[in-house]
Amino acid sequence: GFHKPALPAYLEKNQKQFLLVAGLVTSVCVFLTAATAAQRGYLVGLVEDCCADSPEAHDHILRGYPFIFDPIYLYLGVSPIARPLIFRRVFKHFCKDRIKFDISQCA
Repeated sequence: GFHKPALPAYLEKNQKQFLLVAGLVTSVCVFLTAATAAQRGYLVGLVEDCCADSPEAHDHILRGYPFIFDPIYLYLGVSPIARPLIFRRVFKHFCKDRIKFDISQCA
């Protein structure tokens, strides 16, 4: 996400200090975005149960880099039936002022 100048500009303009990162391929795109955000001085939370990768790679990244991000669990203790509702509420709250980025250019 940080290879596009629109993201850093947006975060600075809106005085964002804490980023929640989630997505596909935990060991590549998600990890690199979280690491770059931390290097730029942001506090970073990685939403563990909203990321995907092979189980080994996913666990390696989440357990191996505690100095980059804190794992956050969106669905901890939530029944599978309620998860779509929780996800929609959280997404709507955190993304109400979001801007769109083309994730096809990730990594």
